[in-house]
Amino acid sequence: MNRRTFVLLSGAASGSLLVPLRESAGWIVADEPDTGFGRLSFQFDNRHRWSLWYRGEGPAVPVLPFTSAGVHIGDRILTLGELDDVSLQAGSPPQGESTIIRGRGAGLFVEATFLTEPSAPAPRARITLRIYPDTGLPVLGGVAWATLAVDRALPGPGVLLALVDERVPAVIAVGPQAEIRSMGSLALTRWASPGTIRAVGLIQDPRGAGVFQASTNGGDVSLDNLWTPGRPVSTGGDSESVTICYHPRGDGVAALAGACTPAEGDRDLLAHLDPPVGLWLTESQGRGEDLFDLLTRATGIFDPRFARFIAYGPGDGSPRGHRWCTDQIHAAGLLAAGSITPFQADDGSTLDATDPQALGVVRERARVAVQDWGYDALILDGLDQVLPRLDSLRAGLAAIREGAGSALIWSALRVPQTGDLNVVRVGGPPGPGWDSFRENAICAGLRTYYHRSRWLNDPGPLTLGYPLTLMEARSELSLAAILGAATTFSADALDIPEVQVDLVRRVVPVAPVAGRPVGAIRPIPGGTERAAPAPAPSAWVAAAPGWHTVLAINWDSQPAVVRMRLAELGLAPGSYVGYDVWNDAPLLVTDPLDVTLAAHDCVVLALRPRTDHPQVIGTTRHVVQGCVDLTDEHWDGKALTLSGRAVKLDARPYRVTIAARGFLPDALTGDRAGTVRSLDSEYLVLEWPGDERGDFTWQVAFKRAPAGHPRRTGRPRPPTR
Repeated sequence: MNRRTFVLLSGAASGSLLVPLRESAGWIVADEPDTGFGRLSFQFDNRHRWSLWYRGEGPAVPVLPFTSAGVHIGDRILTLGELDDVSLQAGSPPQGESTIIRGRGAGLFVEATFLTEPSAPAPRARITLRIYPDTGLPVLGGVAWATLAVDRALPGPGVLLALVDERVPAVIAVGPQAEIRSMGSLALTRWASPGTIRAVGLIQDPRGAGVFQASTNGGDVSLDNLWTPGRPVSTGGDSESVTICYHPRGDGVAALAGACTPAEGDRDLLAHLDPPVGLWLTESQGRGEDLFDLLTRATGIFDPRFARFIAYGPGDGSPRGHRWCTDQIHAAGLLAAGSITPFQADDGSTLDATDPQALGVVRERARVAVQDWGYDALILDGLDQVLPRLDSLRAGLAAIREGAGSALIWSALRVPQTGDLNVVRVGGPPGPGWDSFRENAICAGLRTYYHRSRWLNDPGPLTLGYPLTLMEARSELSLAAILGAATTFSADALDIPEVQVDLVRRVVPVAPVAGRPVGAIRPIPGGTERAAPAPAPSAWVAAAPGWHTVLAINWDSQPAVVRMRLAELGLAPGSYVGYDVWNDAPLLVTDPLDVTLAAHDCVVLALRPRTDHPQVIGTTRHVVQGCVDLTDEHWDGKALTLSGRAVKLDARPYRVTIAARGFLPDALTGDRAGTVRSLDSEYLVLEWPGDERGDFTWQVAFKRAPAGHPRRTGRPRPPTR
């Protein structure tokens, strides 16, 4: 027996099976989407190739076909099947099941861990390759995760679509001539019909040394973490990981959202970090005497308690100096964000931050911008100039963090996550008009999975006023609210009419949500095997405990009906109460929910499970419901009282709409005098006048409606614009 002996140790993981090599003809593909919890399962053949399956309620469903993992050495890949002294054994992870393959080859010791997490609606798996020196220190080019025929992924009926991301995200119809190029992530969606969609998403671990890249060569797609430049294996070893999520009922955005989970050290930070909100200035704006006027008007439109930033994008230097600008901003009670290009040398070349001298330059630039110039946040331009040198980017960002101290670090474009970025621009450049808004919505929507998982998303500055109509401005602001991301406004927002000012005030503060598009990936009319913008999603949803806020937008220039199924919105089967946010009115919830919209108009709906007692269904403070201005909502079944606390109010009148089927209001009490107005026998409104800020508690006493009391005198209708 030669040294390439396969040893199967006792206790091999039940979720990872050794099976004979077989073709996809033997796979069973489920006809209907899975409706419950399931888990992923790795299988291996006698060449140590891996495949991925989904095991739910029915037969096992193939996800990815057999393929080889390995290590890039020179111009070849050392696969697991080429290793000597190979062993396969079960691991003992804290959760889930794992299989570990170990072996030697080409002067290396390689350990591959295939982990599957416990059952979930969208289960995850992770592959980790650890590489150690054995008899030498060979130069490595990274890790190879897979090389597979892309059209064999997610086998079954329907169109296969790839979500790729380089400078901008795009959707490709996968076919023999498809050109797939993606960095950081890849998602594949099998789209058979609106109700029959499934997807798999792969995303890199932020701690690895290489950049995850997907690229096609003929009909095969290669998935790698590439090191640029190649280097000898570290004496202490190197490690790379990729996370995979399968969504049996969702598209690629949903699958990547499941795969993109925050690192343990970032979880609490991202959960509590407030996205920046305020004014975005460009070129010479706000760099001279005009700053006084801008600050006066900005604090008049935006609530300075929540919209705290004056952010300078790239532009001309200030004639009065950076420190003069930041002093004026701080005197107004606001924070200043300034743009720097940390990796650009004086001669226009790119600094190599792995060089100690260059690293010192980068660190000093950050220190000067914060300590000498007075900026509270740094907006980093030109980070893409460093790529694909991830080692240089990581070293430089660490130096920037050291020089900037506690200042917010804000990237002007998406780059691979390194753990040092707080806010990242995921949208395109700002521009006036509806078309620019639509293109930016597509771009930001396809990257929503990063938000509060790797960083805080920045969709880009909102451009209001001409040529947007009031209806179009409301759609743009509604989407900004649903995303829950950084929210900045270009200077034209200071000249909008008063009616638009009221819309702006219902977007700030930013809601603590991570909104996502529904049905963002679907077949492209005409189909294309080259990168192309995806259609703009018509439906978006933001979830908060006990609430879902849903946005529907008509992107067309003609009236349209938008249909939304509750399951696609993430709602479990059951009865729901609803609220039309912009109309401040109760909503009849049906499944599916059809809304008729005028051209470029939108509707925002709040949905929550119906209870057998009075409950709040909506308020007028914010677009997103249930998590901004309403806290401590409580029903006392013995006293028959519903209470709550209103917080983060501005000076506008405030209304709370309540569904109270089977109950009649008796009295409203609390910290502030208000009134009760019945809409019909089921719905009532609590009202407080404006001109007064501050938090207050309220309480409504009820009595049970007598037998024979009419259930309602009117019937809420689905919204029509």
